[in-house]
Amino acid sequence: MQGNVALVLVGALVASSACYGFIYLGGLSGVAALAGARKARASSGFFLMAYVGFSVPVVFTGILADNFGLEMALGTFGVLLAAGVGLMLMRPGENSPTSNG
Repeated sequence: MQGNVALVLVGALVASSACYGFIYLGGLSGVAALAGARKARASSGFFLMAYVGFSVPVVFTGILADNFGLEMALGTFGVLLAAGVGLMLMRPGENSPTSNG
């Protein structure tokens, strides 16, 4: 199996712009707007959780891939990701897609 390095690089650029650019900066500005006088404290908590969220899935997927193979590792990651999204969508709250506000 042979891949196209240029397509991989373009895909990585697009994905990183969306994930680490718009979403990351948007989240940080939202946290700062809600933090009031504790912007530094809220920002440091945001950075901590972001780095944990960026690194833990990658590390555990790598461990699974080493021990059980890449297909099983990525399949497990996909199932866990879908389950997490499902749980978030079922959660009642003001940002829920089922809320009327």
